[in-house]
Amino acid sequence: MMRSKAEQLKAPRGTRDLVGPLQDLFEKIEASGRRAAEAAGYRRISTPIFENAALFVRSVGEETDVVGKEMYLLQDRKGRRLALRPEGTAPVVRAFIERNLASAGLPVRLYYLGPMFRYERPQGGRYRQFHQFGCELFGSSSPAADFEVVGVARRFLEDLGVASHLVLNHLGCPRCKEAFARSLADFAKTISDRLCPDCRRRAERNPLRLLDCKVPDCRDLHSLAPEMELCEACSANAASIKNALREAGIEFSWDSRLVRGLDYYTGVVFEFRSADLGAQDAVLGGGRYDELVEALGGPSTPAVGFAAGIDRLALLLERTSSSPLRPFVVILPMEERQTLAAAELADGLRAAARKELPKHCSDREPVILSALRARRLKTALAEAAEAGARFVVILGENEMARGSVTVKNLDTREQWSVSVEDYSRAGGTNLAHFLREHSVPRKKAEQETISGGKD
Repeated sequence: MMRSKAEQLKAPRGTRDLVGPLQDLFEKIEASGRRAAEAAGYRRISTPIFENAALFVRSVGEETDVVGKEMYLLQDRKGRRLALRPEGTAPVVRAFIERNLASAGLPVRLYYLGPMFRYERPQGGRYRQFHQFGCELFGSSSPAADFEVVGVARRFLEDLGVASHLVLNHLGCPRCKEAFARSLADFAKTISDRLCPDCRRRAERNPLRLLDCKVPDCRDLHSLAPEMELCEACSANAASIKNALREAGIEFSWDSRLVRGLDYYTGVVFEFRSADLGAQDAVLGGGRYDELVEALGGPSTPAVGFAAGIDRLALLLERTSSSPLRPFVVILPMEERQTLAAAELADGLRAAARKELPKHCSDREPVILSALRARRLKTALAEAAEAGARFVVILGENEMARGSVTVKNLDTREQWSVSVEDYSRAGGTNLAHFLREHSVPRKKAEQETISGGKD
């Protein structure tokens, strides 16, 4: 009896493999996040990808879509209820409390990078495993802290070249929120028969979540809802933030319907939105959560932060960004017996590249590739050009007989014969010296023969 062909296993729906240009884009976005955060004094924190489910119920809110519909829940062998983290702030707050991070002095500035998990309907830029970059600042209730966090977010997006617009709102203090919740509940009673089942339930248990409904008919109705009235202190706080942004020349809009999708927010909330993403246009969002640390068992500690969706940013960038892995040099053996020498030369050049070629290194060292098989020269040159290489180094029988290599600049078509001491470390250093001196494009007519080994 013939064995049937094994069923092909695929990635689960709503997930994907990051490989090639997409992985390069993710690394570019993460590098921009690290630069923006570390320049402002934030240090990285990494938390487990699963936590006690109660952490998210108590922080994010039982009536939110995240907890009520989207969390991935599991039970371990001892019956403990766990959840794959659906967002990054609550785990960082838990770590802030558990590790007593405030003992080193406030404020505490932290940032994180990593995957999150929500059972959502997959669509453009939205996945069930998605990735976030976020910053959290603990220990300051000053509008200056809000301004700092918005500034870090803004510099991060500017570094990526993402065109976006800042939108803010103020959710008030507990007294403001309580009065607003009563007004929303009264409003919901007048239109109860026109609300979706979820909104009818929310109106009774957590009226603020009415403004977060994604059902189009409900969103139209919610536009008629009363607006929040801020107390004197909250109004002054909102005015301070607006004035600081204006004085810094930062353009923004004020949207009284912006509430964010998580219950822990208080005070100022904000989003950066991109018109290139359509209706679901937020690429980054955050705000204050001054009560969350205490709600999770820690000391009363004001806090503010944000999270950016890396997948959505990659969607924005993938049409215009080139891969950061564009090769700087490709070494081409002309015959199979030269492939090992080419690999050894590439290894030597990589060892020297960090020191000798710093101007070609932004977040990583220049990419140096060795072709692992011999090809016809015309074919090999075409493939190197297609990959975006700046230089090719040709290693054939004539070159090895002379103890040299042929270097060709694919941008200018210039070509040189360069002597090397050997085809390993010393030869790599000689070649790095030469490339450093010849990386600036020259006129095609300028051709030269240079002996390597001297700077």
